[in-house]
Amino acid sequence: MRNFRNGKTTPKFRTLSSIVVCYGISAEWLLTGEGEMTKTSGGHTEFVGKEQLERQILELKEEKMQLLEEVVRLQKQLHGQAGQ
Repeated sequence: MRNFRNGKTTPKFRTLSSIVVCYGISAEWLLTGEGEMTKTSGGHTEFVGKEQLERQILELKEEKMQLLEEVVRLQKQLHGQAGQ
């Protein structure tokens, strides 16, 4: 934790997954700092499983790819207008 806080290392997936599963921490909060720190459902802490965390990561990667594709499309459109 000291190395992470000092910016000397980045936590590995296994470490992040363990924090989410063991402590009931929201994966969204842990990865982005947004939303509630803990997941609750009906007043009880909802422990996120590895499969759910992997699914959330996959969804974020897919969203990232869609955004990158949109950036490329817009850049092509911009360059096409600049050449006219």
